[in-house]
Amino acid sequence: LELDDADLVNSKWAYRSSTSIHMVRDTIQYSLDKEKRGENGGCFGVEECIHNNNNTQQKNNNNTLAAWVLQYQTGSSGMLYTQETYRRKGYARALIAYIMKKEQEQYNRYYLNHS
Repeated sequence: LELDDADLVNSKWAYRSSTSIHMVRDTIQYSLDKEKRGENGGCFGVEECIHNNNNTQQKNNNNTLAAWVLQYQTGSSGMLYTQETYRRKGYARALIAYIMKKEQEQYNRYYLNHS
């Protein structure tokens, strides 16, 4: 995820508040900073792609973010969300599997928190 995605992520979060956008931005920025240091970042998304004539993928001009998950500074994951039109395609499952694989590779640990 990029900082530009923060408004969309916050708008779909069930627990959003007048100040939650700051926490969403901070979480995404923390992830981007980790990536710059060569560590696994923890905020991931799935974007809609289109195939062109030579069978390669490119981003849709609208850059539609279909699903996402954020990993907090504590290592736990949250804010998992799939936009309604993209549900039942396995995106949330793929994101959780990906984040767990990255945690296993880097730290040999898993964090799962659900309510």
